[in-house]
Amino acid sequence: MRDTTKRMKNSGTVYLIHFNKAYHHARHYLGFTEHLNKRITDHLCGMGARLMQVITDAGIEWRVSRIWAGDRRFERRLKNRHNAPALCPFCVGKRAMKRGNYRKENRSMERLTITRRTQESGHVVVMIEIRGRIYAATYAPGSDVSDKAVKDDLKCHGYGKRNRKGFRPYDQSRGCYL
Repeated sequence: MRDTTKRMKNSGTVYLIHFNKAYHHARHYLGFTEHLNKRITDHLCGMGARLMQVITDAGIEWRVSRIWAGDRRFERRLKNRHNAPALCPFCVGKRAMKRGNYRKENRSMERLTITRRTQESGHVVVMIEIRGRIYAATYAPGSDVSDKAVKDDLKCHGYGKRNRKGFRPYDQSRGCYL
C-alpha cells in the first residue's frame, strides 16, 4: 500500500525537448514535472534547468517532442539509456515511438488469464498460458490464489526461471515441471 501512495504522490509527466540546433554536444533535454504547462513556461523564460537557460540565452529554438506519464524513477530509467535521440521522433521518425515504452508489461498482465487450478495433496497448482506455453506455480494449502494475488506473484517473481519462486515451465501431459 505504501508504494502505491508514493507512486501517486510522485506521478507526473516525463518530457523530451528537441533542440533545433545542437548546443555543443547537447541536442535534447529530458525532464520530469508534475505540472507540464508551468514547467514549459519556465523553460521559455529561461528558468529551471541550467541547460535550458543556456539554450534560451543562445537563442536556440526548441520544442517538446515527446511526453510520457511517469515518475522520477521512470525519468532516471530513460536518462540512463544515454540515447535521447533514439527516443525523439524528430530525429529518428516513427521508430522512436516504439522505444521507451516500459509500461507494456503491466498492460499484458491485465490480459493474462489463468487457464486452470488443480488440487494435489492439499497444494494448489496454478497454471497460466503465456505465448502458447504453460507455466505453473505451486502454492501451499490455504494460500491466496485469487487472480490478483497470482498476477502480483507473477510481476514480483517473473516466469520461465528455474528457481523455487515464480512460474516455471510446466508439461501438462506429464503433470510435472520442466
